[in-house]
Amino acid sequence: MITTTQALDHATGAGMLGLDAAYRLYVGDPSGITIGDTLTAALTWFANRAVGSTLESATDVSLGNLSLQVWWADDTGSQSLVAQSIAPYGTTEFLRFTAPLSGTYGLRVLGLEPVYDLDPTPTASTSCGLAWQTLAVPEPSTLILMAIAAAVPAAGIVREACGRRRTDLRRVVD
Repeated sequence: MITTTQALDHATGAGMLGLDAAYRLYVGDPSGITIGDTLTAALTWFANRAVGSTLESATDVSLGNLSLQVWWADDTGSQSLVAQSIAPYGTTEFLRFTAPLSGTYGLRVLGLEPVYDLDPTPTASTSCGLAWQTLAVPEPSTLILMAIAAAVPAAGIVREACGRRRTDLRRVVD
């Protein structure tokens, strides 16, 4: 199981928006996740702040503590925790990992005890935003074809460059 206490990814921050995948999910056409696919999930929420008549009068009222979990389920309904982000402070949780198994994955948001709550009537929930993305790993045959396609023009460039070098050397020698 993968566990992180870092809220954001160092390379991409909170990630990007994949409208194509969102549309496929919206119309009921989700694709399965296979071994080796990259799964990215991000969770974010706001601190509860009270603002008076001016911005200077803003005060923090409460900060929820949410955690993000990724679960895998097999065909029998058995579930196991695959990864989790459990940063103790902040308003984001972020995960990016390679899927260890093919199948169905689920995301779970856990509401833990708040980091602080100064409100005399505590709120029962924290509104949040959740986003995820999967990137399929190309099949080996696709990788081989891509390597061949890249090698053929590269071979021509190398041959041409080598031919130029020989010509240039002959001119220097003569």
